[in-house]
Amino acid sequence: LSELSSILAAKARALDQEDFTAAKKLTVRAAELQSKAPTGAGGQLGVLLAKKARALEREDFAEAKELSAQIAQLQGSGKAKRSSLGGSAAAVEAQIVELKQQKATAIAAEDYDTAQALTVRIKTAEKRLATLKSHNPAAELVAAAGKVLQKLEVAKNSAIDGDDFDGAKRAKTWAATVGEAQRVYQREVGEAEE
Repeated sequence: LSELSSILAAKARALDQEDFTAAKKLTVRAAELQSKAPTGAGGQLGVLLAKKARALEREDFAEAKELSAQIAQLQGSGKAKRSSLGGSAAAVEAQIVELKQQKATAIAAEDYDTAQALTVRIKTAEKRLATLKSHNPAAELVAAAGKVLQKLEVAKNSAIDGDDFDGAKRAKTWAATVGEAQRVYQREVGEAEE
């Protein structure tokens, strides 16, 4: 099981690095291991372990905690606790308030170890909240469009160098379309910042 978890984590890293050859090999290896594992909960456990590994790589500890709870529940440990750090900013804000109250209680009781642990949890929740509040899909689309425009420019120049003027025209047409989309997303980013 830990081998499967390691393979799935390595596959996630390969995909992040766009190393599709390695990702394909790791997928095959993971499938081989999963086929040897008991069906049902075992397969679901492997998926949850892989998601947890990816969450830890992203340092998304709230998601990792939630996945740990699901894994524990699937394994029937009885210790599973659902994380109260939900996916919404409001849920995370409520969690921060609760954690701060718990910390104040711990300090009043002179339980400094608990207070320190709560401080870490508060900082983690605050980082998660900042991420949730700063997530702007339009800004991500502007950046992605910029990358596509660069590739289209290279394609157009390559086509021109190879006397493939129809290809150059197609690249130019696509660049105009992507450029217009980028301008629309850029306006949305500007409006969101105001």
